[in-house]
Amino acid sequence: MRGGLSRRAALFGLVGAGCQRKSAPAGAAGGEATPAAAPPPEASARAEGAPSSPPAASGAAASPGVLDWSFPGAAAAGGAERAVVVLPARAPGGEARRYPVLVALHGRGEAVRGAEAGAYGWVRDYSLLSHVAALGRGALRREDFKSFVLPERLAAFNESLRARPYEGLVIVCPHTPDVLQRPWQLEAAAPFARWVVEALLPRVLAECPADAGAVGVDGVSLGGRVALLTGLGAPSVFRSVGTLQPAFQASEAEAVAGRARAYLAARPEGRVRLLTSDGDPFRGAVGALHEAFRAAGVRHEHRVVVGPHNYDFNQGPGGLEMLAWHERVLRGLEPP
Repeated sequence: MRGGLSRRAALFGLVGAGCQRKSAPAGAAGGEATPAAAPPPEASARAEGAPSSPPAASGAAASPGVLDWSFPGAAAAGGAERAVVVLPARAPGGEARRYPVLVALHGRGEAVRGAEAGAYGWVRDYSLLSHVAALGRGALRREDFKSFVLPERLAAFNESLRARPYEGLVIVCPHTPDVLQRPWQLEAAAPFARWVVEALLPRVLAECPADAGAVGVDGVSLGGRVALLTGLGAPSVFRSVGTLQPAFQASEAEAVAGRARAYLAARPEGRVRLLTSDGDPFRGAVGALHEAFRAAGVRHEHRVVVGPHNYDFNQGPGGLEMLAWHERVLRGLEPP
């Protein structure tokens, strides 16, 4: 590359470049911590401009609720100071129901823009509420994927939704710190992972209609890296561990495979997925993770879908793949 730029540096730049906006083609992703008692809420408010989610009238569709939480001082210990929580729409009479939980982590483009941009990354920049609405409709269209979907993949989604409707998740979106300071180190994600387990999730379980036995984690690019390391490091907490276009280097594959093997040894029913796309610059590294997982005897899903590494992917197939997979797996169903 011009100026002698190394492949590692090029990929480092692409983690941020993955948040550049591009149009879709007309024809065409250490040690385990134990949850502590829930901290007293420092602040809890409904997000400005978010739907208030009043009880739905009989026969009317309810809207998801969006909460904006603050965790003052958490960043000093590697945690997040803001998190947005998307609550599932509840049918009348369903107030006592508890839902699976998904911790969803954003990419580096939001990480470097501060706590608010990060916490709202999935909601504002990645069209999360549109994904929830599309899945709740019970039938997906090609345009829901921003045209980045093969006919057989679209058919698989719709067959799954016809058989069992999408019932919703408590989706937790904290600001994810930029852990990709060079040299890349797996342990750089550990302080944030510890905060998720010891502070964020206890608050979710205390204040939301959340099922403590059905918790998953996922994320895209930088967030995919952090999600995989967080989930594999806490098998007693996370039943599903997914990742979208995760920012890894092939040289890290063997070490991550060792963590995945330990995760499944501690939680044999756990589910792990590696998802990349045909336009993902990390596709080769994700392939190396897949091969290392296979060599280590780690049961997992490896999927390559259609799409680039940018906002169009996050707003299209990325979000839909993430929500559908975890909602199915955490309900004990097979995903599309």
